[in-house]
Amino acid sequence: GWTDVVDGDDDPAQDFIPLGHMGVDRDDPDNAFDSHVCFAAKPVPVDDDDDEVRIYYMGGDGPHSGDRNSSLGLATLGRDRFAAINGSGTLTTRDVLVSATRMTLTFDGGCVTLVAVDGDDVEDGQLCGDTATDAPLGSVDLTAYLGRNVSLQFLLDDAALYVVGFDIPSASSSSASVWSTPFAATA
Repeated sequence: GWTDVVDGDDDPAQDFIPLGHMGVDRDDPDNAFDSHVCFAAKPVPVDDDDDEVRIYYMGGDGPHSGDRNSSLGLATLGRDRFAAINGSGTLTTRDVLVSATRMTLTFDGGCVTLVAVDGDDVEDGQLCGDTATDAPLGSVDLTAYLGRNVSLQFLLDDAALYVVGFDIPSASSSSASVWSTPFAATA
């Protein structure tokens, strides 16, 4: 059987450990069940309508080439929320290919504002809120940049920006994502 690992404020943590291993001190990373080795499987979407993915992984508490106890872990993450640039300030990306006429963002908290595309000022390029996945960026029209590699400049205000993507606007309520990838950026 499995036992939920619970952190200090009684919220379920993002992993599980086999019964009998509950004595692990979660504040001591050298003593954690996955402190030395970790091997992950391919992320698994919970279902098509959910923004959650599960990552099953094996963790070991000893060196790869030595004695260790191994356990199975489970991490749950929001879709496209593996890494973020967060905080407040200006962010300028490396060149990215504009593959559709509308930009989408995946972010948490605060506000994200697209300030410029290749040095050209942008209007109505702000999203604010608690969380968004593949949210269209206002009425920003990128038709003039379609097929070009451009630099994007964002202003972050207490936000975590995970993904900048491009999407084809459609008449239906669902959107067909053309391209979405984590971005490389220079601060």
